[in-house]
Amino acid sequence: MNRLPVAVIAALAVLNIAVGFLLVGAHAELKDKPLVIAKTATEKNWEDSISQIAGAYHRAEMREKSLMAAGIVSYAISTGILLLCLYSLVRPKPSTPPCLRAEATISSNRHNDISIGDDQWITFIAVDGRQPRAVSIDYSLQSLEPFLAAMETHCVADCCGINAFSLWPKDILRARKTIDHETLASQLILLRRFIEESDSDIFVSKRLNSHFDREVLLQLVDHLRAHSIS
Repeated sequence: MNRLPVAVIAALAVLNIAVGFLLVGAHAELKDKPLVIAKTATEKNWEDSISQIAGAYHRAEMREKSLMAAGIVSYAISTGILLLCLYSLVRPKPSTPPCLRAEATISSNRHNDISIGDDQWITFIAVDGRQPRAVSIDYSLQSLEPFLAAMETHCVADCCGINAFSLWPKDILRARKTIDHETLASQLILLRRFIEESDSDIFVSKRLNSHFDREVLLQLVDHLRAHSIS
């Protein structure tokens, strides 16, 4: 539990108790002070006593009203702060933005490489200038959607592209549980065959939000097959 909200709540409780005691004291003064003056009055100074009683009553009444107003304001502020403190204790902690989690998995000098294990990478090959002739692989990925979605844990592809996917062996094994094994095996084989038989050296996927050099994509498919097909 956060110590600051607890300390604030304790301080407000003490403040409100103090205000309560002051209100009790002011009410007692309003009730008792005129009686004390009246008991000590004599016929000789009775007029002065009446004036003192009126003055004492007025002062005590004003003090009680002032303290009452202060008490109401204090309680209102305390209630608001108390609600804020309680909210700060129960509200969910903000998570790290997804794309920052994706960035955290990639060292600064391997920003474009694909992480496939502890200090294991598929080295990025630049695709600059070749994008217009890229061949789409999305049709071959349609049957793999549950498998892909299960690995899309670092971020979302629309934001981080292929880096949104956790492609370490343990994550591939976990994702394999979301799809029929025969379907997974056959679709990965068909995807690899499609890449091999294509005349293009660059491929694109809207689903993965990435362009791939031919060799990079073949390595990625082989990696998926090696750790998903038993």
